[in-house]
Amino acid sequence: MSVDFEQLTGLWTRPLPEGSAALEAFSRLYAKRVKVNGTEIPLEALVERARGMHSVFAEMSSTLLSKVDTPTHTAIVFRMRGKHVGPLPTPMGVLPPTGKVTERQVIDLLTVKEGRIVEVWMCSDELGALAGIGALQLASQ
Repeated sequence: MSVDFEQLTGLWTRPLPEGSAALEAFSRLYAKRVKVNGTEIPLEALVERARGMHSVFAEMSSTLLSKVDTPTHTAIVFRMRGKHVGPLPTPMGVLPPTGKVTERQVIDLLTVKEGRIVEVWMCSDELGALAGIGALQLASQ
């Protein structure tokens, strides 16, 4: 079953409607409980994660780089871009808004059952994104 990239990333890059409408939008693609990197979380928590991203990044967009579908899985590689406008929690502490545009490459492996995403394995280039907004400096090789 193929997952529609635009519909999926739209949930994360466009402002969400208020109240239960956001939960309803997520429920079109996601199951009521989703395993994310091995931890099961309720759908409401995914909505809150998306709202949290919108409080940190503005003018968000995503670009599909590669997609592979099987009957039970969709793998996508994409670039996510946004302007850093809010406090960003990082392993090094909270980074105040920089106003800079950041990009990160993301790989998602999505497991789909009965037409809904039930599991997500996600890997994102957080280090590159932080370096891109000047939060840290990468050593040259």
